[in-house]
Amino acid sequence: MARPYSQDLRERVRLAVQEGNSQKTVARIFKIGKATVERYMARLQKTGNLIPDKVGGHKQSKLAVHAEKVKELIAAEPDQTLAEIQAKLAEIQIKVSISSLYRFLHAIKLTYKLFLPKSNTAKTLPRSVI
Repeated sequence: MARPYSQDLRERVRLAVQEGNSQKTVARIFKIGKATVERYMARLQKTGNLIPDKVGGHKQSKLAVHAEKVKELIAAEPDQTLAEIQAKLAEIQIKVSISSLYRFLHAIKLTYKLFLPKSNTAKTLPRSVI
């Protein structure tokens, strides 16, 4: 995701619009989109400032509320694969992808066994032409 424009630019845009320039002209002067100028002015009217919202951040796993249940499942059978844990969670109506399960277990610092399907086909290298 792109970083927000600087506060300095936002203030210069605000001043240019308040001096009577059209939003289209201001966008052209500062080489930004007209929609950006419109958003700045709407934000100024709504909140009274031009400070950008926080970008990114941590989104809590949907498994966080079920952490104790996940730990119980793993403690009962510590030798399970991620796919087996996922299936047991699905049985108790907790639907989660293997990648989400992986990230959650990593975040709470639990070790686990990955399920890596074995390929039945051997990979061969191409023959070099002499």
